[in-house]
Amino acid sequence: MLINIILLLGLGLLLVVALVSGLFYSVSGAWEVTSASTELEGLFKDKIILGQFGFIVVGRRELYGGYQTFFGVSFLGYMWLKRRDYGERLFVRQGFDKNLVKQLEGQVMMRLKLYLTKDKLFLKGVVIPYKIEFMRQPPLVTGKHAVAAIERVYRRSESIISHEVLSINPQPK
Repeated sequence: MLINIILLLGLGLLLVVALVSGLFYSVSGAWEVTSASTELEGLFKDKIILGQFGFIVVGRRELYGGYQTFFGVSFLGYMWLKRRDYGERLFVRQGFDKNLVKQLEGQVMMRLKLYLTKDKLFLKGVVIPYKIEFMRQPPLVTGKHAVAAIERVYRRSESIISHEVLSINPQPK
């Protein structure tokens, strides 16, 4: 009985710390990849809009032909996210056959493990993309596995209040 009470109090305290940590370690806002962390400098502008409620983090990145959503948790400045991709034109531009889009859309395509720097201006860490293996005839996804982590640094370009950030809808641009 005493162990159950201690476990419940411990879980309650952990939940309170997780919720309050969102106030002191807020990642809400617009984040852009720094040129030091990408080999594709100048080819795209990697800008993610993140919103946070307590320890829950959601985000969105608009791209030509589709968009990406982010979902995960943040705790004491550390953040773990999963990225899902949407949009037929987005996948076709990445080299996938149109007939594979239904199998790929909404699937986790990348994991992000980041931490907020002390000055709260940068998110640093790694992104872990997934390699998709597929056959063209018949169009079929045959496998998906994580590849080597890539170091990534995002710079805060603007702060946003959480409730203004996102309306995640499945309509690609």
